[in-house]
Amino acid sequence: MPVDEIEYQGYRLTIVEQRGGGYLVEITPLAGGPTIRTQTFQSTQEAIARAKATVAKHPVTR
Repeated sequence: MPVDEIEYQGYRLTIVEQRGGGYLVEITPLAGGPTIRTQTFQSTQEAIARAKATVAKHPVTR
């Protein structure tokens, strides 16, 4: 199962396909730190949109 990654505003967003169907995104700070996950969505677009909204609420402070 291929894994897609996107870098977005100081985070790595990794799209993970779920066995029962759907997708979630793991959100990991590029500078290091804990990984958080979105809930599972039916499409990758929905999962990525939620991940980007989560990043917008918790920007990386430099």
